[in-house]
Amino acid sequence: MTASKELGDTVLVYQGPLLYDSKIIRVYDQKTHKIKRWNEKQKQIVEVNADRSLPAKLKSENAYYVHYQGWNKKWDEWVGDDRMIEKNAQNIDLQKSLKLQLKVRQELSKAPKSPKALKSLKDGQHSRPRSRSGSHVPSKGVKKEYGVVKKHSLLTGNGDSRSHTSRSSKSKSPRTYANTFYEQLSKHSSQFSVTVPSQIKLKLVKDWENITKNEKQVILDKPCSVSDVLRQFTKYICRDLSDGYITSSADEKRNPLDDATVDNFLEIGESLKLYFNRSVGSLLLYRYEREQYKEILKKHEMDELADVYPPIFLLRLCVIFPNLMIESKMDMDSLKIVQQFLELFYHWLIANDGKYLKVEYENCMPLIPFMQ
Repeated sequence: MTASKELGDTVLVYQGPLLYDSKIIRVYDQKTHKIKRWNEKQKQIVEVNADRSLPAKLKSENAYYVHYQGWNKKWDEWVGDDRMIEKNAQNIDLQKSLKLQLKVRQELSKAPKSPKALKSLKDGQHSRPRSRSGSHVPSKGVKKEYGVVKKHSLLTGNGDSRSHTSRSSKSKSPRTYANTFYEQLSKHSSQFSVTVPSQIKLKLVKDWENITKNEKQVILDKPCSVSDVLRQFTKYICRDLSDGYITSSADEKRNPLDDATVDNFLEIGESLKLYFNRSVGSLLLYRYEREQYKEILKKHEMDELADVYPPIFLLRLCVIFPNLMIESKMDMDSLKIVQQFLELFYHWLIANDGKYLKVEYENCMPLIPFMQ
């Protein structure tokens, strides 16, 4: 911390990978070697000599005895400035972000580590995308051990999303998109930031309001699915980018995509679809949508979820995708390619808003259609 804190202050303290709300109940002054604390009998702050409860390594600096709010007092401990930060809006966002990253890390830790498992997933259901010339072209400009080329490193299991999601929902209480990721809509790592256009944010805000406030759900029986929109975007990448493409900075036009970039983009698109199939039940649903999800698993037992769900669910994944990539330890060059892909994808969606981003909602009970 840059400034000394006072007795009774509420701060954020690092405990492992997370930040916790804590209250300072004692303060050690390295200059006087005295400890300030509240004396309940005297109803005042008193100073006493440092005792053996103060770790020796902290005697050469200002130290604070903190109580983690909501924890048993047996966890009270002395901490130094290096483990404390001020509790303000910015650091509360950091606290939430660290919690998010831990959840994502736990989710990704379930992924298979064996190259054979990754290869079986790749060979079993999906073939490698082709370049515009139609031949298989190895990706360039991306390190093989990290990035887009090893595209299945984010995925778990053997590609069967249903067995994974049904088991996980039975073993623990359902996690909802609302209480884990929605707050991260515009908060990404300072090292890697994807510009989410205001139109996309507004679409997701309306989606959130319709579901959490109005208790509605998205009507799924519509002609355009996640697979459809990714298929059309793939065609756009391969055939339509002959005059350059639009970036997020002042509509700046750049040169047409080269074959290596196109190939990388196609692989990202494939990975996005695969990850969508794997993450619908565990990452992308609000509480009110879980019953609908169970019905979908029964009704479309043999279908991919990307063939059933509309593009608004893909947007939910896209806004958290950067954090998922960061947690996968992808190198910065590959992250930049993901950034370019997502920003191009957002602009393409906006240009085709009426075709791909039209969402219809219905009341959960009774089923009364509601048009956004």
